[in-house]
Amino acid sequence: MRNRSIILCLIILTMNGCQSTQESAQVQNKNPRDRGELGSLTNNQNQYAQDQYPAATPLLTKSAAMIEAGQSQVALDMLEQAQIDKLLPRPLSDQFVGLIKERNGNAEARAIAAMNLLAQLTLQDMQFMQQFCDLQKYYACSAQNLIKIQEQTGSTSQATQNAIWSALMLANAPSQQLDSRLARGWWSLREQIFTSGSVDRAKQLLAQWRTSNPNHSAANKLPSVLANLQRYEAPKVALLLPLSGRLSNAGNAIRDGFLGGYFADSPTLPKVTHATNNATDLEEYPAVDQPVAPVRSLTLYDSAGASMSELVSQVKIDGADLIIGPLRKDRVKIVASQAAAANISALLLNYMEPDTLPIEQALETGKIFQLGTAIEHEVTTLARALMDSEHKRLLVVHSGQSWSQRALVEFQSKWPFPLSVARFDEVKEVTGAVGGSMGVADSVARKNEIAQLLDQDIQFLPRARRDLDAVIALTSNVESRALVPALRFHFADNLPVYAISQSIRGSADIKDLAGFTVTELPILANSNANMNNLVSTFTLHESPLVELYALGYDAYQLGTWIHLLQQEPRLLSDQPLRLSMATGIVTLGANGRFQRTLELANVDRRGKLKIANR
Repeated sequence: MRNRSIILCLIILTMNGCQSTQESAQVQNKNPRDRGELGSLTNNQNQYAQDQYPAATPLLTKSAAMIEAGQSQVALDMLEQAQIDKLLPRPLSDQFVGLIKERNGNAEARAIAAMNLLAQLTLQDMQFMQQFCDLQKYYACSAQNLIKIQEQTGSTSQATQNAIWSALMLANAPSQQLDSRLARGWWSLREQIFTSGSVDRAKQLLAQWRTSNPNHSAANKLPSVLANLQRYEAPKVALLLPLSGRLSNAGNAIRDGFLGGYFADSPTLPKVTHATNNATDLEEYPAVDQPVAPVRSLTLYDSAGASMSELVSQVKIDGADLIIGPLRKDRVKIVASQAAAANISALLLNYMEPDTLPIEQALETGKIFQLGTAIEHEVTTLARALMDSEHKRLLVVHSGQSWSQRALVEFQSKWPFPLSVARFDEVKEVTGAVGGSMGVADSVARKNEIAQLLDQDIQFLPRARRDLDAVIALTSNVESRALVPALRFHFADNLPVYAISQSIRGSADIKDLAGFTVTELPILANSNANMNNLVSTFTLHESPLVELYALGYDAYQLGTWIHLLQQEPRLLSDQPLRLSMATGIVTLGANGRFQRTLELANVDRRGKLKIANR
């Protein structure tokens, strides 16, 4: 048993050092990063080891600390000094040492393969693996072990079903082949709901899945959040958008995206009437042998020039269950406070900082949610992907525009390794900014100094620095096009370039950016049939407002889930809300803020986007 404990811990320690988190892109990893606090890892390990395996605790604790700190070679030395080959039967010892030495590739799959070489995992083994993986946010691993425990125990208690479902919804799809019918059923259900979009669509897909899997444990005992789908009642929605004035283009794009999601779920088209007081009603469906409409009624309010307090008061009088909007950052705070006071749920279409007591109180009600297309989400997506790559020393190129500077600050806060920064204020300055950061300007200065000392011309070829691994471009499309020749001129065109979606916006032809890896909206990079309808109707591939259409589309869908959770408030704390949507993989976090993880796509020679690592 002592050997078994060491085997399990070594598997997990290896996964901890190599595996991507659930939010990371699948990029080859040669420089693993810190995964979080060591305290929880060590405490959990001690709790398991001290009862029956106290002799292993010091070695495992030290090895864990070294791997957490990114010092895998030190951990390897410790294990070799402990004569691991004598503790473990071969070929297990060779595999564990190899797993730590081999820093690239899919460590999760190799660790699981090594785990499967054990004769039989005990229930205690699986419980330990599940608890550890959960603490380290390896949710696919956690779900896998919870399902194995269910196979062994036969438990279908509500707590068991909810625990499996929570892990599945937080996990990315597994890279290894599923080894049981029970596991395949759970993961197929997760895929259906994860990509469903709205509650109405999720209800349909759940019914189809239960028909195809009548004997599955989840069909017989639904996780709580899925059981509540059956009791869902459509909300009455108030949509607050600037439909006139200088922001009308943005407001109309969000409105059209919202209606695109609405019509995709609707059994019939609604009647539209125009009302006074800055409102437009979509009247209720007649009850004629048709499915319940996904939204009971929808009223559009023009927020341009109107008092937010008066609008929320009117919304209250009109009997709305859910407010969606407004868009302007200076107005979301007012609506948050007013909606909380009126006891109406609200999905704000911008983010706010809880910097005043009324706002903090509004957020604490659990009725205020926030969704937006912040550039910070794209930067976080890039940083997480690069944390699991071989790239360490980066050059960040950014402009003086406010969004680019915000993106730089966010990236700096996420990146623990050396960064060189090249700033420019005008496109014509890109080449000089890159040259300065690449060290070419210093090389030229040294040449001029030597020529002056020798009082003669010197044949000279400038040399760029060789210690950079990649370039991060926080630049617009025009600026990115200028960056390509600048990198070539300064002998840096061999460096991979990672960029945000602004780099490919505003032009139908992006062949000049071939080789770039960019963050992109799923509605453009990985859309489903309903998203494709919206894309083709409004020609979104060429629209500078594509993010706003996608925001409106997701606002409709998330509004249905918010209303479901408000009908059963305890689910907000018990069950995670994480869905694949038009603006990204959207996860409900603290203070009701939805965070997005975007797709990573490669620009090919034809100027087409291809999802990375697929």
